Amino acid sequence: EGLRLHEMLALLLVGGRLVTGWSGPRGLCRAGVRRARWRVLSTSEDAAFAAHEAALRGAPGETSSVSREAHNARQAAVFSGNAVESFVAAVPADVEARLERIAAMARASGESVLDVGTGTGRLARMYGGRVVGVDVSRSMLDAATPQDGVEYWHGDVIDYETEWVGSEPFDAAVFNACFGNLFDQRASLAAAAAVVRPGGVVLATHPLGADFVDELRARDASVVPHSLPRSLESLATLSPPFLQPDVLIDEPDFYAARWTRRAFAPLPDGLLVLRGAVARGYGRGSKKLGFPTANLPEDLFQGLLADLATGVYCGFAAIDDRLVSRAVCNVGFSPTFAGAENPLKIVEAHLPDYEGPDFYDRPLTLLLAAFLRPERKFPSFPALLAAISGDVRNANEILETDLASLRDHPALFETTATAAARWIPR
Repeated sequence: EGLRLHEMLALLLVGGRLVTGWSGPRGLCRAGVRRARWRVLSTSEDAAFAAHEAALRGAPGETSSVSREAHNARQAAVFSGNAVESFVAAVPADVEARLERIAAMARASGESVLDVGTGTGRLARMYGGRVVGVDVSRSMLDAATPQDGVEYWHGDVIDYETEWVGSEPFDAAVFNACFGNLFDQRASLAAAAAVVRPGGVVLATHPLGADFVDELRARDASVVPHSLPRSLESLATLSPPFLQPDVLIDEPDFYAARWTRRAFAPLPDGLLVLRGAVARGYGRGSKKLGFPTANLPEDLFQGLLADLATGVYCGFAAIDDRLVSRAVCNVGFSPTFAGAENPLKIVEAHLPDYEGPDFYDRPLTLLLAAFLRPERKFPSFPALLAAISGDVRNANEILETDLASLRDHPALFETTATAAARWIPR
């Protein structure tokens, strides 16, 4: 009986994940017992717990992860075996209410949710609508109860975008009771932002609160390497470019941080002005995709684009220092064209307002003001075409609203005989 008690105590405290059938929580199951009661364990009981916990992890207590792959493998090992059975147990009523509070916060943004750290899918099944649950533990996903509208994907959310490309964006992404367990919080937030629509939300939540995560981290920081951010300032420091923190709920038994997905990220150094003679490209924009482009290769700018992130930008363009058009630009190497990628980083500018003839060798000035998304390698031309169409729609809306005043910016009409790339204040 004594050994069985130790085993039960260990299962209740495994590696930072809540082992009571909750969706994804990495935390202590109190099951109605106040936290202070756990602190009266005897030395022998505590030692038994530590030994059992280490055995479930399959690694010595002091071992730390040195790579994302190793970290995820260890998380998967922790949340497998005997731990899985405990995740399908009933949830106390007060905890169920907090999980419903989290689900309601996600539903307020729309009907489709990416549930990160989904575990056996309890929270995933509470959202309604279209749901994809993601978890690094195959054992947890195998134990998930099937439900219409809910799909499960095995892996790290950082890698999920490759699977998602070409699909409809989500209204919300939720990191419930797993945010402290992530290998890289910022990279995981960026991955979530990449698959959430502009105006959607990303949530990091825990139904037992931030103090509880700190307790778990103090016990084993290799399993729970992060605390939860406790201020909007710390949320902002952690935020990738497309996420704006706007809500923080930090209660003793409940935690929720919310970021809203911005339609674009302002360029950190102001506005980027690129000027040069239009070069002949690879015939891809007009011949294969139906989006004609004017191209400015990197060698025009003496390597000044080397440090500019590859991806899709938007702004305005002036042809011959007078005709102005909206501009949607890809800066990069066109990785989707396998085996025929650009040898140089080039600027490919699609000008939605221009309907005239080709203007090779004529001067083009670009004023780039916003970053829309990173450059991606798409699985097919239809997926690439769908993404470009979305980029153009998104850019047109931004350039007609938030950035409309830049259409008449003086930098578009400055004449110079040489190619140039420079930053100017916004």
